[in-house]
Amino acid sequence: MLNVFVREKVKNHEKWLKGFNEDASNRKGSLGGTIFQLDKDPNEHYIIFEWEDRKNLDSFLKFLESDAMKPILEKAGVIEHEHYVCEKVTKFKK
Repeated sequence: MLNVFVREKVKNHEKWLKGFNEDASNRKGSLGGTIFQLDKDPNEHYIIFEWEDRKNLDSFLKFLESDAMKPILEKAGVIEHEHYVCEKVTKFKK
């Protein structure tokens, strides 16, 4: 399993979420994921995408880092964006 960990600061969560859902077609090959909001600032998000296939992930990353992504982020009200690929998960117990 491959994951992309994304941190985004946005102007308005509801507007961002609408844009995020409209952009779902650009996440071809994604198995989905989870969106976390900070309780102290609901306009700051941490998103974990799941991928099974490295080829599809690489295609997504290429799009994410392209000039074509800039207007999508602007329209959704993204102020800050960073992402990281994680390839290994280490589980821990309490």
